[in-house]
Amino acid sequence: LRDTTPSGVPIDLAVHIDDLKKRLAAIEDNHRKDPEVMFRLSIAWEDLGDPEAALRCLNASIEHGDLRPEAFRRRIQLSRLAGDEQSHAVADATQILSSGDATYQDVLTAVTTLKRRDAPALQGLTRLLGFQSLSIQDRARLAERLLASDTLSVMSSVVDSIPVEGTDGEAADHVGLCLMGLGRYDDARSFFLRTAAGLESLDAFHAFNGA
Repeated sequence: LRDTTPSGVPIDLAVHIDDLKKRLAAIEDNHRKDPEVMFRLSIAWEDLGDPEAALRCLNASIEHGDLRPEAFRRRIQLSRLAGDEQSHAVADATQILSSGDATYQDVLTAVTTLKRRDAPALQGLTRLLGFQSLSIQDRARLAERLLASDTLSVMSSVVDSIPVEGTDGEAADHVGLCLMGLGRYDDARSFFLRTAAGLESLDAFHAFNGA
């Protein structure tokens, strides 16, 4: 007698997983209009490696009133995993950026999605509530990600939203590097002067350029 499935999964575990899937399907049938239950089911299906079922539950959650940025972020990510055409990707990203409850990860996913689709909404990023709710540290992290992806016009507006006063430590270093990438060396110096690591970066830059 075999003690594993043809794919190598122990039979006891396979039976347990099959039973769990049946219970999840039953819960889904009974609670299709409950956005919180459907959101949690979506997470459970994703954990079981079924992005299509996870996306189906998440769509139901959003359809019945779940407007959390996390829900739209997960739908963008699950659509990609499920091979969906993401016809709603731009709308979901825009929804995230219109929310004052968006986290850094939510905003990063939205920005990445809009950049990939060259969406005009990205040009007005700093005017959107989702961006404005980010901390200085998260804005600096986002600016560096935009620098790495060569989205310089948007990145410039992001760093311009970050004040020198009150920006210290790693955030100041991130902003200084971004400003250097834009060729704005005097502005970069203002941020680098606020941290020891930044001063080292500035010294290295001057040494490289023979200053």
